Amino acid sequence: MRWRRRRQEDDLERELRSDLELEAAEQRAKGLSDEEARLAARRAFGNPTLVKEDLREVWGWASWERFQQDLRYALRVLRKSHGFALAAVVTLALGIGANATMFSLVDAVLLRPLPYPEASRLVHAQWLFANGGVPSVTGAEFEFWNTRNRVFDSAAAVGLFASGMNLATGSEPEHLKVLRVSRDFFRTLGVPPSLGRSFTEDEDRPGGPRAVMLAYRLWQDQFGGDPAIVGRTVSIDSEPYVVAGVMPKTFQFVLPPWAAAGSVEAWVPLQLLFDPHNQGHNFTMVARLKAGVTPEQAQGDMRRLLADLRQSLPGHVGPREGGMVLVPYQTWVTGDVRAPLLILFATVALVLLIAAVNVANLFLARAVTRQPEIAVRLALGASGGRIVRQMLTEHLLLAGVGGGLALQAAPWTAHALAAVVPSSVPLTAQPEIDVRVLAFTFLLATGAGIAAGLVPAVGASRLNFNDAIKRRDRTESGSSVHRRLRSLMVTGEVALSVLLLSGGMLLILSLMSLERVNPGFNARDVWTFHLSLPRQRFTTARQTWGLEQALLARLAALPGVDSAAAVSALPLEPGLNGDTRVTSGGHETHVYVEKRSATSDYFRVMQIPVLRGRGFEPTDTAEAAPIVVVNKTFARLCCSGREALGSHVMLREGPNGELPREIVGIVDDTREEAIADAAPAMVFVPAAQLDDVLAQQMFGNSAWVVRSPTPLRLSEVKRVVADVDPAEAVANFSPMAALVAESVAPNQFVAVLMTVFAGLALVLAAVGLYGVLAYSVAGRTREIGLRMALGARRLDVLRMVFAESLRTALVGVAIGLAGAFGLTRFLSALLFGVSPHDPLTFVSIAGVLTVVALAAGVIPARRAMAVEPMIALRSE
Repeated sequence: MRWRRRRQEDDLERELRSDLELEAAEQRAKGLSDEEARLAARRAFGNPTLVKEDLREVWGWASWERFQQDLRYALRVLRKSHGFALAAVVTLALGIGANATMFSLVDAVLLRPLPYPEASRLVHAQWLFANGGVPSVTGAEFEFWNTRNRVFDSAAAVGLFASGMNLATGSEPEHLKVLRVSRDFFRTLGVPPSLGRSFTEDEDRPGGPRAVMLAYRLWQDQFGGDPAIVGRTVSIDSEPYVVAGVMPKTFQFVLPPWAAAGSVEAWVPLQLLFDPHNQGHNFTMVARLKAGVTPEQAQGDMRRLLADLRQSLPGHVGPREGGMVLVPYQTWVTGDVRAPLLILFATVALVLLIAAVNVANLFLARAVTRQPEIAVRLALGASGGRIVRQMLTEHLLLAGVGGGLALQAAPWTAHALAAVVPSSVPLTAQPEIDVRVLAFTFLLATGAGIAAGLVPAVGASRLNFNDAIKRRDRTESGSSVHRRLRSLMVTGEVALSVLLLSGGMLLILSLMSLERVNPGFNARDVWTFHLSLPRQRFTTARQTWGLEQALLARLAALPGVDSAAAVSALPLEPGLNGDTRVTSGGHETHVYVEKRSATSDYFRVMQIPVLRGRGFEPTDTAEAAPIVVVNKTFARLCCSGREALGSHVMLREGPNGELPREIVGIVDDTREEAIADAAPAMVFVPAAQLDDVLAQQMFGNSAWVVRSPTPLRLSEVKRVVADVDPAEAVANFSPMAALVAESVAPNQFVAVLMTVFAGLALVLAAVGLYGVLAYSVAGRTREIGLRMALGARRLDVLRMVFAESLRTALVGVAIGLAGAFGLTRFLSALLFGVSPHDPLTFVSIAGVLTVVALAAGVIPARRAMAVEPMIALRSE
C-alpha cells in the first residue's frame, strides 16, 4: 500500500509540474519574460499545496491519515490521563457488559427462532370461552379441525402434560418422562428422526401396536448409542414397545414450564379416541401453516370450521364459546416471561444510559482543563468539525476498550446468568456470546461513545479561543453553562436511579410478601417422590390401593419417619380438575374444582389444619359410606352461607356416572397451582374409596409424601419400593420445601436482577455526584478563599458544599419519583402483596438518595474546608 501511495504522489507531482510549465509557456507566448511568465503561471494555477490536498481527498487517503493522526493523538492524551481513562473505561464496561449479558438471555428466549425449520409457520391453537381462552382442545375438536381445515400443512395433538413410564433396563427400572403425540407430530415440527422412522397411522389408532421414539440422550445412556436399536422391542411399563426411531441430539419440544415437558426422554403414539361427548380439554394442538397462508387467512378458516362444528356435533360447543384462536407458537411459549424479560432489558438499558451520562460528565469537566489546548488548535486553523472528530475519536476509543473488557467478561457472566435462570424461563438455547451478541455489543459501544462524547465535543468546538487563552486559572470549572449542564446531567442520573431503585424495592417487597405467604401446609421435614402407575398393570382401584397400603407400611417403618401418605398430585403441581355438582339443602350448585385422592394420613403428614368436621380415617374403606373432605374455598363457593357439612358432592365415577359423596370435613386452603395464586376449590377423596373410573383419572402418576425430621435418603426409598414392586422406578425425589422455593423462583430471579441493576445505577449516580462536587470545589478555590478571608467560617463552607449536593440530588429525586409513580404500574403483573404506588417505597428511596448525596459531598466538603485563604489569594 505504501509503494502505491508513493507512486501516486510522484505522478501527482509530475502532473502539477507539467501543468505549471504549460501555463508558463502560454504566458511567454503573450510576450512576458521567463520570470514574469513563471510568476503569472503560479498566480493563475493557485496554491499547489491546496491543490494537492484537494486531489488527495479524491483518493481517500487524507481521511484515513487524519483518522490515524486522531487515533495516535487520542492514545497519547489518554495515556497521560490514565486515571481519567480508567474511570471512563470501567464505567462504560459495567454498562455495556450488563447490557450484553442481558441481551444474550433475551436473544436466547425471545429473539432466536425456535429450533425448527421455518418456525414462523408454527401456530398454537387455543380454545376461546366466554371468560377467556385455554391453551388446550378436546380430542373431538382436534380431529375435526385436523381433517377439515384448508390452511394447515399438518397438525399434531400432544398430551397436555408429560407422564412417567418405567423402562426395564436390567438391575433396576428407569423412570422416563414420556410425551404422548399424534403421528404427524414430528412432521409438523419439521424434524425427522436421525434414525428410523416416525409413527405410522396404524400405531396411532386406538388399540394399535405399541411404539416408542427415543431421545438422543436416552439412546446413548441406556442403549449405548447402538444403531441397531431401531426395530428392537423394549419393555416399558411391563409392555413390549417397538423402537420406531431416535431423534436428533439437538431436538427438543419447547413447551411452557407448567407443561413439565422440558426434558422429555421418549415419545409414544397418542392413540386418540374420537369421542364427541368427552368435553375434557386435555390436548395441546400445534399446526404448521401452509406456505403463503397469512395469520388472518388461517383465523378466517377457524371461524368457518366453528360454524361447521356446531352443525356436525350439536351440543359439543357452548353458545358462548368462540372456537379456536391461533397464535404464533413462539409467542405462546414465551408469553409468561416476555414482559419480565423486557422490563429487565429496559432496566439494564437505563443503567447504560446512566453510565454514558457519567462519562459525558467526566468529559465535560475534563474539557475545561483542555480549553487552552483546544484554543491553540483553533487559533492554528483547526475547524470545529476537526475538533469534534478528534474528541469523538477519544470517546470511541474509550468505549471500544470498555466494550472489549465487557466482551472478555461476557462469557462468564452469561454462563452465571444461565445457571440462575429459573425453569419457568423456556430457553430454546443457552445464553451465549455469538455473532448477534457481538454485533449488539459493537453497536452499544459505538452508541455509548458517541452519546458520552457528543455534547462535550460540540461544546469544545464552539470555544472562544481568545477568552480561553487569556484565562489565567486553568483549574476554573468552566463557564456557568458548563456547570449547569454537568449539574443537569447528574440530576438526570439521580432521577433514573430513583426509577430503578423504586422498581427494585417494589419487587423485593413483593418477594418478601410471597415468602411470608402461608401455603396452607408445612413443607418442613417433608420429602416427596413420584411413582408411575401404568394403566396396563393397575387396571382396578383395588390394585392401586393394595400397592399404597404395602408401600406406606414399609415407608412408615423406616428409621426417623413420623408418617407417610400418598396423594394423586402434590400441592404446586397440576392435577385433575373439572366441574362438580353440589347438592345442599335442596339447592344445587356447580363449582369448578381441583380433585385429589389421598390416603388417611395425608392431612397429618402435610399438617393441613382440619377446620370443621374431620379428616380421613382408616375406617373410610370401600365398604363404608362414600365421603369427601373439602377446603374452605369450596365450602364458601358451594353453599352460599349454608352449612357445607352434610352436603353432597356428585363426582363422575362408576358405571352409573355419578356417585353422591357426603362432605364430612373442611380443611384449610392450600396453594395448589402457585404460591402467588389464590387457593382453588378443592375436593379430597379417600384413596380407599376410589372406584375404577376415578382411579384411572387420578393415578397416571402417584405422589408420595413422607414426614421425617431425619433426612430421608433416596437409596432407602428405592429399596423399599423395589421390595414392594420391582417394576416401579422412583422419580423426582426432593424435599417439599424445594418445590415451594421453585414456585417463587421466577419472582426471585426478576427481583434480584432488578435490585442488582438498581444498585449499580445508584453507585454510578453517587460517583457522578461526587465528580461534579469535586470539580466545583476545585474550580471555586479562589471564591472559597475570598469568602474565608472576609470572615466565612469553615462550617459555612461545609454548608455551601452540602447544599449544592442536596439541591442537585433532591431535584433528581423529585423528577425520579414523579416518573416512578407513572411507570411502576407496568410492574403490577409482577407484584404480589404490594401496591405499585407504595408510599413506603417512595419515601425510603428519597431517604436513601439523600444519604447518598450527603456521602458524595463528604470528601469535596473536607477539601473545601481545608482551603487556606492566603494561599488561594496569593495564586492571583
